[in-house]
Amino acid sequence: MNEDVRKNDQTETEEIDPRPYMKGLTVTEIRAVELLARKSPQQSYREIANTLGISERHLRRIRDRRQVELAVRERALEIQSEDLPDVLSALAKKAKRGDLKAIEMYLVMQGINVNKSEVVQKVHKVSEPLEKLSDAELDAELEALKKEVMGGNVVKFHNRRKNEN
Repeated sequence: MNEDVRKNDQTETEEIDPRPYMKGLTVTEIRAVELLARKSPQQSYREIANTLGISERHLRRIRDRRQVELAVRERALEIQSEDLPDVLSALAKKAKRGDLKAIEMYLVMQGINVNKSEVVQKVHKVSEPLEKLSDAELDAELEALKKEVMGGNVVKFHNRRKNEN
C-alpha cells in the first residue's frame, strides 16, 4: 500500500476501535473490514469500494493485507455469534412444534443425542506362514475370516483356486 495513503488515513486506531484484531488498521481499513465481513454474495467489491470512497484497486490492496484478512475473519465470526441467540430461539420453537429434524438438532446441541460409532480392530495372527498351510487349513482359515467379517452370516464367495484345477 502506498505510504502516503496510509499516512493520510490515520494510522493510530487504538482510540477508534479497541478490538485487538483491529489494532494497527487505518480508519478506511476498519470500515472495509466491517463491510467485507458483512458482504453478501450479491454485493460486488466495486460497490464496497464506492461505499468507502476508494478505488477497486485500493480495496484490493487493502484486502491483500494479511492483517485485514484476519480481521475480516474475526469480525465475521463475531457477527455470526451475534445471531446465535436468535437462531437457537428459532430452533427451540420449531422443536417445540414437533419438527423432528429440529428436535434432533436441538438434542445433539445439548449433548443428549450423540451419534457415536465405535470401530474395533482385531488382529488375527496366523501361527504359520500362509504358504506352508494345506488347502484344507487355508479353506478353514478363510471360512473363519468370512464368519468374523460378516458377523456370523456366511456368504458364498467364488473360490478360484478350486476352479483352476
